Amino acid sequence: MRVAGVVPEDAPDPAIAACATARTLPVAVRSLVVQPSLERIPHPSVSSSGAAGEQPASMEVAWSYTLWRVPGDRDDPANLADLDERTRASLDDVPPWPRPAWLLDVVERLRRPMLWEAVRTSWERDRDAGEAEVVGALVEHLASVLVNGFDEERGPGARWDRPELVAPGSVRAAEVVVDGRAWPGVAIEGDRHVLGLGVALPDGAIVTAALPRDALAHLQVAFASVVP
Repeated sequence: MRVAGVVPEDAPDPAIAACATARTLPVAVRSLVVQPSLERIPHPSVSSSGAAGEQPASMEVAWSYTLWRVPGDRDDPANLADLDERTRASLDDVPPWPRPAWLLDVVERLRRPMLWEAVRTSWERDRDAGEAEVVGALVEHLASVLVNGFDEERGPGARWDRPELVAPGSVRAAEVVVDGRAWPGVAIEGDRHVLGLGVALPDGAIVTAALPRDALAHLQVAFASVVP
């Protein structure tokens, strides 16, 4: 979410509208299970496609998370993100006008490690989801996270061309736990920064996860249905 300019103190929290839209997804929205090291950011990313004035032909809802490396002590320096001086200074800059509470929360969260759009629930009205569709959705999800979070480390190159993600040996079968049940899914391990998991569920949802490898030691990798 980007916030620019002067935001009035009484400006409505954009998470309210985003959650209302997310609740129109025709399938259950999934998230990582509740756990001490994670805090789901209450502002989902929602996208849809279809003709104007008609029900969407497809929708996606993605969740981001604050990562607490030391959940028992939130003041521990390990719970701070590795920020450059310019970014840190911009977060410390307090404007001479009051800001809404939700915006102050956004600023504070930017000081912490984030799993950006780590879990995505996607649905298409006319899709019969099989393994190929899961792999395609997962590659798209991984590419989005890599472009937005890791491309500075990659150097120049094709931003969305990720042949390494589906190179031989990079895609394997994997069990994915959703609502306490293990479902047959896929894992993509072709990137050194991010692990991908995906599964098609009986309600028509494809759930994908793009999880930073350096966060995996802190995570319980299981998913549950949530109400946005």
